[in-house]
Amino acid sequence: MPYYLGLDLGTSSLKASLLEIDTKRVFVHSHPYPVLTPRLGWAEQSPEDWWQAAITATRAVLVEAQVHQASDVRAVGLSGQMHGAVFLDAALALIRPAVIWPDQRAAFEADEANTLLAQAGLIGRLGGGVPAGFMAATLLWMRRYDPETLERTAVVLLPKDELRRRLTGEIATDPSDASGTPLLDLRTWGWCLPALDVLDIPYALLPPILPSAAVAGRITASAARELGLCEGIPVACGASDQTAGAVGAGLIEPGTPL
Repeated sequence: MPYYLGLDLGTSSLKASLLEIDTKRVFVHSHPYPVLTPRLGWAEQSPEDWWQAAITATRAVLVEAQVHQASDVRAVGLSGQMHGAVFLDAALALIRPAVIWPDQRAAFEADEANTLLAQAGLIGRLGGGVPAGFMAATLLWMRRYDPETLERTAVVLLPKDELRRRLTGEIATDPSDASGTPLLDLRTWGWCLPALDVLDIPYALLPPILPSAAVAGRITASAARELGLCEGIPVACGASDQTAGAVGAGLIEPGTPL
């Protein structure tokens, strides 16, 4: 019996959903993890907690669905919380806990960014301003208050993209999650180079942007062993949780870039 596996990386838990393709039955299991608040107004999470939750939830839903052969799971899709920042070094090792969307440490930097972007006439191209807790503001805060982290950083990922990296070893994001940084150029569906210049954010820090339905990698041997899946299963690039929810509710027109 063939199945599709979906992993949704939420703010409080990871949900694994297994769709039985022929019968359309869905099996669901979730596993929680904490939000870390080392200082007032800060909100962080451990990407290792996300990964352990993915292992636990995936194995549990495979048991619940009585999947006897790992090869029956044909593909994996992803969605997840938006706006956060995961900092990786040149070896793709984690440097620090992820800063997630409720974080308010960069409120001043967000105001600075909005002033600069407005003066440059770029707010419309980005689809809106930069709130605290979004990746752009977090990067500016790191440059000011934790330059050592930024100096060590080779790539910054959104949360669900870090989960895909653990699954496949590959680096990427999709337009829906990229729009929530907010550094995506809505005219080109690529990173907005003028905005990066104005904010002095290096282009090299940001991952390639692929369509949400594109195969962004395949399950590695080590990930397959941990999750109870088969090596080589295709993993879709995925989408932000808000966009995935809109698709599921039938609110997205065919042909909308995702």
